[in-house]
Amino acid sequence: MIKSVRYEKSCGIVVVNNNKILLLHYPSGHWDFPKGHVDGDETEQETALRELEEETAIQAINYIDGFRHTASYNYRRGKHLYQKKVVYFLADTTVSAITLSEEHQGFGWFPWEEAKQQITFDNSKNILDAAQKFWSNEG
Repeated sequence: MIKSVRYEKSCGIVVVNNNKILLLHYPSGHWDFPKGHVDGDETEQETALRELEEETAIQAINYIDGFRHTASYNYRRGKHLYQKKVVYFLADTTVSAITLSEEHQGFGWFPWEEAKQQITFDNSKNILDAAQKFWSNEG
């Protein structure tokens, strides 16, 4: 029985380096983009950059103007239903060395098509498709 519905918002970044996409391997086994919860009065981009730095130590990125896509999904934790919204941005970097946080078990830089195969969830695959289309039109 569900006791309550709770709402969460996270922000993340599709990071591109030399036409490869950064994916993180989460302890639950899935592969996804760097992302995390909004803290306090942070803007969405501030959240995404802070989370990227905390999870990978990457600080130097260039946001690609005009890309902002969201993914929404529900999940259960205990007796609570969570409705989660994740806002994604697109950015490039020249940094390829990663210092992985303890909250992940691995990472990889993948070409676009390999990244799509590696990503676990359809919502994130859709974000990657949108990012690739946007990237191709910007380049």
